[in-house]
Amino acid sequence: MLVTRSVYILSGILPGRYAAGLFSAPLPTAETRTVKMTDERRRQDRFTVCLDATWHGRAGKNGARVVDLSEGGCYIDSIVEVAESEPLTLGLMMPDGKWLVLKGEVAHRTPRLGFGVRFVGLTDGQKEKLDFLLKRAKGEDKSEEISFAIPS
Repeated sequence: MLVTRSVYILSGILPGRYAAGLFSAPLPTAETRTVKMTDERRRQDRFTVCLDATWHGRAGKNGARVVDLSEGGCYIDSIVEVAESEPLTLGLMMPDGKWLVLKGEVAHRTPRLGFGVRFVGLTDGQKEKLDFLLKRAKGEDKSEEISFAIPS
């Protein structure tokens, strides 16, 4: 079965072009592109982001970067090994410098590259804050600036 869906791509920021460190920049606009997929696992639109994050699982507490975000989960760049279905606690850095703490479980993994997380048991408050980040990624809310983690 062939499924067609829209994927929002953020343009205008290429982290590799900037010096190492944390900076704040206006969120770029999102463009929409149609992608044909033979296996659609996601139920929500996902957005390319670059957010500071921490996660705590069986391997302890680790710093990371979230590169893909949706209402239902995210993708984390991390070389630390995880197991599928492993429960974890994830912290996302909000634009105001506070952490949004979420519970999740590992949905899939690519050893030494990263893993996908499915959010579980989100409260209304957590959903509201996550919705704020998603609106920023879509370019619908430009009231604040968003922090980006830059690899060194």
